[in-house]
Amino acid sequence: MMAARVLVLLWLSVLCISSKPTERKERVHAEPPLSDKPHEDARSFDYDHDAFLGADEAKTFDQLTPEESKDRLG
Repeated sequence: MMAARVLVLLWLSVLCISSKPTERKERVHAEPPLSDKPHEDARSFDYDHDAFLGADEAKTFDQLTPEESKDRLG
């Protein structure tokens, strides 16, 4: 009876050890950069403009007058 318990515990131990995942998964997911422009708040707000609107939408807003931009952002 005692030998059966020892064998079951040994079998469970081997099963647990062999089921350990072998590939490493990163906990932090790398995201694409918000903008390709330098982040210099004192000189330019282009980085924030791209990050907030997205690169494509920022190009559209660059073509607008300040009044049209304010109307669209509402």
